[in-house]
Amino acid sequence: MLPEIHIAIPLLAEEENIRKVITLFDNGRYQNKKLWLCVNQPDSWNNDERYTSEVNQNHRTLEFLNSLNRDDVIVLDRSSRGNGWTGKKHGVGMARKTLMDAVSAVASGEDIIISMDADTIYESDYFDVIVSRMLETKSALAVAVPYYHPIPEEESVARAILRYEIYMRYYALNMYERELPYARTALGSAIALRVAAYRRVGGITPHQGGEDFYLLQKLAKAGLVLDYCDAVVYPSARLSSRVPIGTGPAMIRGIDGDWSGYPFYPSQLYDDLKTTFDAFPALYKKDFETPMSEFLRSALREDDLWEPLRQNFKSEKQFVRACEIRVDGLRIRQYLRYRYLQNPQDDLSVLNDFLRKKYATFVPDSGFGGTEIPTLNAIRDILFESEQKFRKNRDKLLLV
Repeated sequence: MLPEIHIAIPLLAEEENIRKVITLFDNGRYQNKKLWLCVNQPDSWNNDERYTSEVNQNHRTLEFLNSLNRDDVIVLDRSSRGNGWTGKKHGVGMARKTLMDAVSAVASGEDIIISMDADTIYESDYFDVIVSRMLETKSALAVAVPYYHPIPEEESVARAILRYEIYMRYYALNMYERELPYARTALGSAIALRVAAYRRVGGITPHQGGEDFYLLQKLAKAGLVLDYCDAVVYPSARLSSRVPIGTGPAMIRGIDGDWSGYPFYPSQLYDDLKTTFDAFPALYKKDFETPMSEFLRSALREDDLWEPLRQNFKSEKQFVRACEIRVDGLRIRQYLRYRYLQNPQDDLSVLNDFLRKKYATFVPDSGFGGTEIPTLNAIRDILFESEQKFRKNRDKLLLV
């Protein structure tokens, strides 16, 4: 019997998208499916005039969903008075956790949760592709689905999403090329996982932003996360300040000219990562300095980085895996940031060195603010196709 799939979508002021959400779900050819929706907001918004629009949208969204009276559409009300979030635990991370916890409470371990956003588009065979990928790879806990942002009409927003996506793909390609773990970029609208895997990692940690990153990291530490499937999701390039980190706030800052949080790290820093990860087998036998050693001693607040792992893991293979779990995606990003701030470099020069060397192309000197959008989009497409090949090849290597 085919597994049941559970599409989990948080909703906050999504009145303009909710009918599209239902239509896309109904158009999905896979039959054994349920749609889980969490209409959410802080409870305090019900008494705050600044959020009248969001509160009213949520109210009308609930009315519409309840009028459907469908068994395959499950609505979780965390917005109406007395049901909203209280205290510090609120936001999209808490909404995703609430949804997935609710699915986990009733679903079979072999069922599949598909994390989605209300403004994301996908093809009618998307669910079938996910199920097929999970069934053909029984050991996989999850899939980090490929993504591609449609270009919006407004020029400033188009430039911002292209700059942001090229940044993400630049990071991923540098990581994939060096066969480093944690290469994948995390999008909450592009994750599918088994219910058993969700239980195994203890569910989502409800950060107000970045919950998708931390969930994928937990899954990667627990087992196999696939990076490729024959489907692509199309997230919206929407300006949003609802979360502290992620696509929406990055674009808002970028439109204002601030890309400081999303630099193109020089290739040498990725080489340093590679040197460090390649050193793990030798570190099982004796201590020596790696490019990351000084940073790790400070970040982990430990003078002796490796001896405790040697004591706890009695084979080289186990030791190397323990090192990869300790030096995780968060530490990698922190290291890149730490080293970059010691010697900042011009973003466009760094990116163009990479593009010329790898793809015989470049962003013109007018940069992201002056280059024609079709030119920027063509560069994005080159990187997208290259990343797809790396994703596919990585999965093949892991499954050998």
